[in-house]
Amino acid sequence: MRLLRSSVRDLPDGPVSRRWWGKTLAIDAALILVIFGAIQLVPVNRANPPVRREPVWDSPETEALVKGACYDCHSNETRWPWYAKIAPASWVVWYDVTQARKHLNFTEWDRFTHAEYVDPNNPFPPKTLTERIAQVLTSGRMPLGIYRIAHRPARLTSGQRDALLAGLIRTVKQNQEPP
Repeated sequence: MRLLRSSVRDLPDGPVSRRWWGKTLAIDAALILVIFGAIQLVPVNRANPPVRREPVWDSPETEALVKGACYDCHSNETRWPWYAKIAPASWVVWYDVTQARKHLNFTEWDRFTHAEYVDPNNPFPPKTLTERIAQVLTSGRMPLGIYRIAHRPARLTSGQRDALLAGLIRTVKQNQEPP
């Protein structure tokens, strides 16, 4: 202990001076600003592809619930929020929208209209679209929690969630055949 005290006292400005802390914090802040500025140069494609085909909704209520709670991620009509222009948040938003469109896209409904092929020899057949929708809505995984914080229409009551689920199941069933 005595050795440690004597070596700290031997520093030129004492143990740790205010000047040293000021310089260190200024350098750190400058580095953070440079890095933050540099990551803004990494572009994210926020373009919305054209709408191909929407489902025929079972009711205007279902359409309103879907457009309020799901459309920003699960459609080609995404309204990109202001923070989708600032990295690294833009990367997260872009990734979430890309993944959501891959799993279910209400404006490319042709990809989801046909009943999914189920191999009778497969002991674990894939879930149908209605089963997947029911699973994510009843589990509360959708809409995402972070999305619900920033978007009031996505904060569904249990009654709205039940109505959305029932309406989506009816919509999927009546849209199984392409036009």
